[in-house]
Amino acid sequence: MLRSERGFSSGYLCLTILAVATVTISGCTGDDGGYSGATGKVSGTVTLDGNPVAANVSFLNTEMGYSASGAADSNGSYSLSSKGSSEIPVGKYQVAVTAPPAKEMTPEEAMEASLKSEDGSVPAVESAIPAKYNSPGGSGLTFEVKEGDNNFEVKMTSE
Repeated sequence: MLRSERGFSSGYLCLTILAVATVTISGCTGDDGGYSGATGKVSGTVTLDGNPVAANVSFLNTEMGYSASGAADSNGSYSLSSKGSSEIPVGKYQVAVTAPPAKEMTPEEAMEASLKSEDGSVPAVESAIPAKYNSPGGSGLTFEVKEGDNNFEVKMTSE
């Protein structure tokens, strides 16, 4: 094994440098790997053709690779969170909106739906959210999150 003038092997020196670099890098983002810069809180409403709609809302900052999401209730009200925090990094975000998970049917509801269908199957629940809004890059929706409280109305149209 090679030894430096001070008696340390080059392997120990490499490990020490690697350990210091790892601690330094992880220190930049916080103990949990989270963001440590300026942040804001985001809430608002989701509408489709001017009417409030229940939906899942996702914000994606492609420059930082950071995302946050929230569920809008039947009044269209939502608030975002990420990694258990309502604070998200400031910056420009692309937005996606998807339908909330379908309500599970009881066995009785499934049987009734099956009897009403022509082929005896249980019909899938169709989403009221137009497909173009399901992708942050394709929705055309963007918002600039600033420090403090941000209130954004996510306006969608069915056309």
